[in-house]
Amino acid sequence: MKLGTASQIAIGTEDLETSALVYDRIGFRRIAEGKTPGPFIQYTDDSSLILLTQDGMKYMGLIYFSSDMLRTVDYLLSRGIVFEQQTNDAAGNFFHGIFTTPDGVMINLVKFNPENMYQPDNKLIYMKDEDMKDISRFPNKSLGIFGEFSIPVKNLDNSLEYWTSLGFEVLSKNIEPYPWSIISDGLNVLGLHETTEFNVQAITYFAPDMQKRISALKNNGLEDNIGSFSGPAGGDKNAVLTTMEDQHFFLFSF
Repeated sequence: MKLGTASQIAIGTEDLETSALVYDRIGFRRIAEGKTPGPFIQYTDDSSLILLTQDGMKYMGLIYFSSDMLRTVDYLLSRGIVFEQQTNDAAGNFFHGIFTTPDGVMINLVKFNPENMYQPDNKLIYMKDEDMKDISRFPNKSLGIFGEFSIPVKNLDNSLEYWTSLGFEVLSKNIEPYPWSIISDGLNVLGLHETTEFNVQAITYFAPDMQKRISALKNNGLEDNIGSFSGPAGGDKNAVLTTMEDQHFFLFSF
């Protein structure tokens, strides 16, 4: 069972134009803008897709779309999933529902046929290690290559059991430097981290020349948005970029 046939990362902001000042400078391009149901900008860097929307709240989560969403909803209800918000019609032509995972990830499901919806080419996510050293192939010229949607978890095994029930497959499982795993449903790649090194969800990018990229971002007017990691992930080669609406991008060197 998959949550949908198309997906994007949703980020809420209280001020769309102020938030856009950051996204316009970190290697993303605008592919859609509108005012309905609220002001929004859809961004991509050809490896990830972000919907930045002004609805009066600050949040980050995942949106899934499917023309057969009602069947997915029935499955989730049978597993005890509780929708915190839900809008639908009696005829079954429309559904919009939100639930939150035990790890605190907001999942938004929409009944919609996404066959004409833009979806980035995610093939670079699965590049071999030797290919990832060719920075000319990275679609985002500012951040590098999209790696994962990073999620701190309390218990990795419990989280894996939950996410695999939602159609995710385990790509890797590791015990050093702490228990962590990479999972994917073919649309999103999640990193589950049983750690105290960070406590926020983040969009993570990698590059072998990340230190140079971090300097370029600072020179492009984002110095106040960039901070350092503490602990083993600290140093000049790694950084945390915080957007105006308090979302986080982890920038790692490899």
